[in-house]
Amino acid sequence: MLGFNYILSVQYGRVPVIYTYFDDIPQWTHEDRLENARQLQEWRRAWEKAGWEPRVISSRDIDREKYDVDSAIQNIPLGSNKEYDRACYLRYFAMASVGGGWMSDYDLIPIGLKPSAIPNGGRFTVHEYAVPSLVSGSQEEWEHMAYVLTETGRNMMGKTDLFSDMMALQALPLDYFDHSTNVVGYDEKKGSILFEETYSDTFCRNLMKWHGAHISHAAMSKFEDSNAPRHAVYRDLAKRVEACKFSRQSVYIAN
Repeated sequence: MLGFNYILSVQYGRVPVIYTYFDDIPQWTHEDRLENARQLQEWRRAWEKAGWEPRVISSRDIDREKYDVDSAIQNIPLGSNKEYDRACYLRYFAMASVGGGWMSDYDLIPIGLKPSAIPNGGRFTVHEYAVPSLVSGSQEEWEHMAYVLTETGRNMMGKTDLFSDMMALQALPLDYFDHSTNVVGYDEKKGSILFEETYSDTFCRNLMKWHGAHISHAAMSKFEDSNAPRHAVYRDLAKRVEACKFSRQSVYIAN
């Protein structure tokens, strides 16, 4: 069922796009591929309900005539999971190729972020401080950061086995890009605050201040049922967040 915000946005012809990047990894099993397909489905459903038009992009969307990505990524130390970390660098070129905008990891649950244009005048902005789980920027900014991050990664050749795109991002001076703490990130005690057993009115009120919640691999490692399928955890948490939103709207209407 589509969210009310989404229906209104479609009716008036204004549906901002939220992208996520996804590439199939050759080493994945059949079960891995099924789980990732289910996770993408839950991501789409959650962002549609929040009023956005979710789109999945991949390395196939990169403008290869414009961007020589093979040369850009060559010599970056990518560790033992090379295809995955290669894809993490490629997503910046893919976002530049589609014209920039908003990009979310596909394990990020939207909370209080309303459908909107990119903020900060289009400047590259990381909304989980220096973890690229929710990022926005103009086409020019995405292109610029794609080259900066890959160059930073290449400079680490011979110094380490793995230098991920997040490590490259965090190696830059903090004033090199805009950053904020609008995403609920990893909680050392609980994994994520969304793992709370009870969502009180106060909890919901405070939760709505956040753009979204990142249900990362690190967060999942602390989930009470560590064997639970990730998409199922995401789906159930997204439903609880949606119930929080509804309860807050009900209170607002009643008042």
